[in-house]
Amino acid sequence: MQRSVTYYHQLLSSYLDGAVSVEEANELFDFIRQSPVEARQLMEAAGHTDFSDRFGHLENIDAATSQRMYDRLAGAISSSSFSHRPVHRVHFLRKSWFRYAAAVLLVAGTLAVFLLLNNHQQEPLQAAGKKQPQKDIVPGSDKAVLTLADGSSLVLDEAQNGDLARQGNARVVKLENGRLAYEAKAGPGEKPSFNTLTVPRGGQYALTLADGTRVWLNAASSIRYPTVFAGAERKVEVSGEVYMEIATNSRKPFIVEANGTAVQVLGTSFNLNAYPDESVVRTTLIEGSVRVSKTSTADVAVLNPGQQAEVAGHVDGVKVVAVDTEQVLAWKNGLFSFQNADIKTIMRQLSRWYDINIVYENAVPSQRFFGEMNRNLTLSQVLKGLEVSKVNFRLEGRNLIVMP
Repeated sequence: MQRSVTYYHQLLSSYLDGAVSVEEANELFDFIRQSPVEARQLMEAAGHTDFSDRFGHLENIDAATSQRMYDRLAGAISSSSFSHRPVHRVHFLRKSWFRYAAAVLLVAGTLAVFLLLNNHQQEPLQAAGKKQPQKDIVPGSDKAVLTLADGSSLVLDEAQNGDLARQGNARVVKLENGRLAYEAKAGPGEKPSFNTLTVPRGGQYALTLADGTRVWLNAASSIRYPTVFAGAERKVEVSGEVYMEIATNSRKPFIVEANGTAVQVLGTSFNLNAYPDESVVRTTLIEGSVRVSKTSTADVAVLNPGQQAEVAGHVDGVKVVAVDTEQVLAWKNGLFSFQNADIKTIMRQLSRWYDINIVYENAVPSQRFFGEMNRNLTLSQVLKGLEVSKVNFRLEGRNLIVMP
């Protein structure tokens, strides 16, 4: 069906406002490339062909995504025969992570933008061309269970703020911001008792240890720690994924043990991913210096900021690679971040955060994904963003079926 120039003018305005679907964006760019005479009218009606200033003030999309949207429009204009003036590349200095509920994906190297701006009406998931009514699944939230030294447990998301328990000389407190904190002083010859903080699937939580070390736990993670650090070293055991900011104490090294890996620090910040269903344990240094060792061998590596150590149970040695630390810490900053991720990697993250089970129907889709999504989106919103890559999903209760 032939559209009017007015229609495409409205489409361009929506694109400049960051409120356009993938299909509408593709339709706009096809029009610009294939209809140069009408496209010239479109640009003249818009008043200019250099939209850098307009994209520089988008408030609903982060700077990197604004840049990519601008680049794609500029590319379409440049490739059209109507273009008569250069379209300059603009570099955005503003950093703002998804100030609204927006989901942005780069799929297989092609820009695909799907915006969900203040949309409170959830559409049912689609499977095989048919709509199946399904209750949407909300994202994870702050929740955890604290297991005390005597084996008793406290559900922290149900507990009131204030004092929760006494553990020897340690006072366990739930703060107003939802963080768990230990206030303690080690007495002479005191034997520390051990507590365990367990975050279930669909949860996250933050903790301040007795020495002032701060810990953030991702979904399906846990940490076992002493209520006071009384000995010559500070040692904790971790499962899952944590980000830690270690309180400096040159006389007491801090040691983290996780799934065959030991990380030793004096004062630093780092991220540790040690999920049992991941093939390797990854330690990423943000600041300071850490010593990473494989506990079953003598292999050791010392990291500099921006480096990641990989330890695999079936491979000797500690592999060190340079990484994007913002991408590694995306979960702590409220984002999913996919960098050349396959569908299984993405599904493992979704299963933990939304507390769902993943089932693959027939062959596993081969697509790879690049981009970011906000972790406060509902599951259906996330799946809509993924479906632009032609991967299909069907949700049955808490079972998500992935179809090629």
